[in-house]
Amino acid sequence: MSTTPAVAYVSAVRTGFRAGQDVVTIQFASERPAETSISAQIGATFIVGTGGKSITLEGKYGALVTMQTADGHSHYSGPVDIKTGDRLVVELRKVRDDGGVIQWAIGLGQVPCFRTAYLDNPTRLVIDFLPGSG
Repeated sequence: MSTTPAVAYVSAVRTGFRAGQDVVTIQFASERPAETSISAQIGATFIVGTGGKSITLEGKYGALVTMQTADGHSHYSGPVDIKTGDRLVVELRKVRDDGGVIQWAIGLGQVPCFRTAYLDNPTRLVIDFLPGSG
């Protein structure tokens, strides 16, 4: 008997600033995603969905947040393109939300140095972006 992981429903996406770092928070209505990955890259060009079309965000660098067994449209009605005007995190854009996969692309103004954590009450993924070297 196999069990299917519960779907993680995104309920909010926020940016902020705390103690010298820009913060991206993705909040969930209940469960956390079955799997989450974050990849950094030089350049802020990303592929949208599975169709192969590319977009370029503001910034010189980028990070791509991928969440499996997740839904970013049933409980989330906020913006899908957020321009922050911050020094590190300059733009966020949802680039995929289908087949149980959500991807948020993040345009960064500096070399990406980040740390992540899942926190509870409410369930949320917190990504702290700090000034890197280079």
